[in-house]
Amino acid sequence: DIGAHKGESIERFKTLFSKINIHSFEPSNTVFEKYLTKFKNDSNVFLNNIAISNKNGSREFFNYEYSNLSSFYKLNQFNALKKEIVKCKTIDKYTQNKNFNKIDLVKIDTQGNDINVLKGAQKTLKIVKVVLIELTHLDSYGNSTTFGDVENLMPNFILYDITKKVKYSQKKGFQPKKKLFCNKKILDGYLSWCNAIYINKSFFN
Repeated sequence: DIGAHKGESIERFKTLFSKINIHSFEPSNTVFEKYLTKFKNDSNVFLNNIAISNKNGSREFFNYEYSNLSSFYKLNQFNALKKEIVKCKTIDKYTQNKNFNKIDLVKIDTQGNDINVLKGAQKTLKIVKVVLIELTHLDSYGNSTTFGDVENLMPNFILYDITKKVKYSQKKGFQPKKKLFCNKKILDGYLSWCNAIYINKSFFN
């Protein structure tokens, strides 16, 4: 569970699956201490107060008023409430230390850092069955993620479904950093972000 936030996915996965081990990653110290420590006595949940990225080390992290928007990147419309230095680790390093030989599901929701997560998971992806990833199409953080970006890093996976689509509105949501079109009105209805489900091709063998 990469980008655990308040534990929403932990709760969901525990409801969906009767027997499950969840390895959870949340970089924000504030969010981790306030919301995720409630799972500390759950023997099936392994909590990690670190970020997952493409390199091992540490990096500046921006916490925003709406904690679900907190990120390594500056958000165009909001000033960060707090900056902190967080520890980073690649998924490959983590799984190597744990000696995993299979992973049923990887969920990635890292507010613009998704490509770096995949770059640091190239070995691990070979033993993953399903990847659920949030794709941000507007450059709210000064960058965006395309299906092509993801699929270049996951050649052994196929797109299964697109869920939870959210479209951009001039009255609601964020103004893009750069105009995508000359006519702003064209942006209304533009796909802002979505969740994509990818399945390893070996699953069909």
